[in-house]
Amino acid sequence: MNKKMKIILTAFLNLIITGIGLCQWTNQNPLPQLNALYSVYFPDAQIGYAAGYNGTIIKTTDSGNSWSILTSGTSNWINSIIFTNTNIGYAVGQSGIILKSINGGLSWSQQSSGTTHALNSICFTNDSTLYAVNSTGLIVKTTNGGNIWTAQSTGTNYPLHSVIFTDNNTGFTCGYKGLILKTIDGGNAWISKNSDTTYNLGALFFTSKNQGYAIGSNGTIIKTTDEGESWFPLNSGTSEFLYSIFFTDSINGFVVGTNGTIIRTTDSGSTWHFQTSGTSKGLLSVYFTNQDTGYIVGLDGLILKTTSGGQTFVENKDNSMNINIFPNPLKDYLFIEFEHEQSNVEIELYTIGGFVILNEFVNNRTFKINLSDLCKGIYFLKIRYSEGIEIKKLIKE
Repeated sequence: MNKKMKIILTAFLNLIITGIGLCQWTNQNPLPQLNALYSVYFPDAQIGYAAGYNGTIIKTTDSGNSWSILTSGTSNWINSIIFTNTNIGYAVGQSGIILKSINGGLSWSQQSSGTTHALNSICFTNDSTLYAVNSTGLIVKTTNGGNIWTAQSTGTNYPLHSVIFTDNNTGFTCGYKGLILKTIDGGNAWISKNSDTTYNLGALFFTSKNQGYAIGSNGTIIKTTDEGESWFPLNSGTSEFLYSIFFTDSINGFVVGTNGTIIRTTDSGSTWHFQTSGTSKGLLSVYFTNQDTGYIVGLDGLILKTTSGGQTFVENKDNSMNINIFPNPLKDYLFIEFEHEQSNVEIELYTIGGFVILNEFVNNRTFKINLSDLCKGIYFLKIRYSEGIEIKKLIKE
């Protein structure tokens, strides 16, 4: 973990950090940050990215075992992130922002999208050609790697939430009140298709040129088997808002949504079965690198991983650092004990509103902090030391 990593606890974070005991999905601890993550993408099996609130972008180079925070250069929300290869990536989000990296996320440059409205989704057909959709029905396209983005007319001002292409010319977007648009000429013209639903649609996925799915509010899942010309409803078994969908092949797929919802199909959507996520947090994006290994990101920086397609009950292995913090709840003194001798350890204590009320450096393996004057309530302890950063919830009685 990057020693210089900065973790910002903003005032909006009204949360409680808990250890999550998962069965089918394993929590990726320690959390590198606490902002909501809206999008996750892996250009290969080892390298992955997730992005979200307040310009957050994080990266893993070891299949999600550890994550480091990247500098995006923006505080705008990032709604969608993709990489055309391991080095070149794009991120879109609030206020029409488009970011591009050519060095694996180490640095990001801002591109002109021509809109100030939020861009919600981005996709690519090749290294140079990309599409992004926004909250006012606008689609922007580039054919030169983002140097120039041009607007495409869609004939609607409804919000568009997702965009996907099945080949260089055929693409789809979905959005408000069941809207589905299709193009067969690279976006020069977009034609409305009957989705057979009036519920908001938030995400699209195609397993082939013919077969695709759209998901959204009230547990909506619809399917096409004729290249998006017609759509029919599937029974998801839930009324939760469904945010993200991913198929590992033509029959095996996963959908995630609010209240920790994960549902899986093994028969191309004919039936869906619930999986155990171990959390009630909103799950916002899902991505698989192969049949078995998948990742889910969501609220409060949550990252889940499965290495068995979610089918095997996996004991949650605590990857947190070797620090013993006690007692908790506490009354007067808090004791912190490391496994090994330490030097220049930074201790910070935050209120639940994100205000720093204690900051000091210590140089011992064990030490205690007098918190007798602290008011009763919930606090967050951040410990920065040689092996990284640890964040713990404290309760003062």
